[in-house]
Amino acid sequence: MRRITMTGRLTRDPELKELTSKTDESKKLKRLTFGVANNDNGKDKDPEFFDAVAWDQLAVWGQQYLKKGSRILITGTPHNETYEKDGQKKFHFKIVADKIELIG
Repeated sequence: MRRITMTGRLTRDPELKELTSKTDESKKLKRLTFGVANNDNGKDKDPEFFDAVAWDQLAVWGQQYLKKGSRILITGTPHNETYEKDGQKKFHFKIVADKIELIG
């Protein structure tokens, strides 16, 4: 099982969107997207930046309590997406959160 747990600060205010399920058009899904900067790689190094997504109840909670600059502990599943841009294959890494905690 692939898992990731890390601390970081939100780089922007989270964005909540309501989507329609592809399998059941009567079901509405809530998706929260946000960015996280992690500086656990040493004091003299630049932070690493990650995109993250939370769904449904966690998304609603995050919209209420998270804001740019919030320090969080996030646990979830790493997810790699591949796409093509200008004829070149690109990779995009994001964290699909299943737990978010505010720190401090």
